[in-house]
Amino acid sequence: MIYNYKEFINNINIKGVIHIGSKNLDELNFYNSINIKNIIWIGAYTTSKIKDINSYNALITDRDNVDYKFNISNNGESSSILDFKKHNKEHLDIFYKETIILNSISLDSFYRINNIDYNNYNMWNISIQGCELMALKGAKDNIKNIHLIYIKIYTKELYTNCPLIKDIDTYLNTYSFKRIITEITIKGSGMAIYVNNT
Repeated sequence: MIYNYKEFINNINIKGVIHIGSKNLDELNFYNSINIKNIIWIGAYTTSKIKDINSYNALITDRDNVDYKFNISNNGESSSILDFKKHNKEHLDIFYKETIILNSISLDSFYRINNIDYNNYNMWNISIQGCELMALKGAKDNIKNIHLIYIKIYTKELYTNCPLIKDIDTYLNTYSFKRIITEITIKGSGMAIYVNNT
C-alpha cells in the first residue's frame, strides 16, 4: 500500500463496516487502529470464529440460492467462483487446488435474513476476487445507506469475465459514488475508495 488509507478513513464518520471477503480477519488490527469496532465479517468458506467477533460464512453474489463451483487456491486469498484467466500469468505460483460447491446469497438478502440494522453500517469493504460487481448488484436496497466503499479493482481480466475498473465506476456512478483514491499494482489489480457525498 502506498496511500495512507488510515488517515483518509479517519476523517470520515464511519459507524460500522461490513467486510465482504474475509478469510482470517487480517484487517482487524487496521480497523482497531482507526477505532472501528462495529464490524460484520463475511467469508465464503473460512471466516475465523473468534469470541465476540461477528462473523458469517456466506457466498455473496447478485443472486440468492444458486449453487456455484468455488475454486480454492493454494494461497487462500485468490479463491473465487470465477476461473483464472490472466491471473496465471501474473501469479505463476498460485493455482486452484480444490473445488467445492457453495450456495449463494445476495447482500440485500443477507441483511434481511440476519436482521442487520443498516443504521449501524455505512462502509463496505469488498474483496471477493472478481465478483465485486456481483456483490454490488445484489445490494440495491442497502447501497443507499453506504457512505464509503473500499473495493478491489482490476485493470486486467485476471479472472474470467471479472469487471474492470471502468465497470465499477459506471455502476457506482449511478448511485452518486465517486472514486476518490485508486491504487493499482503492475499485476493488474488494486484497491479503490468510492465516496457518496449526497
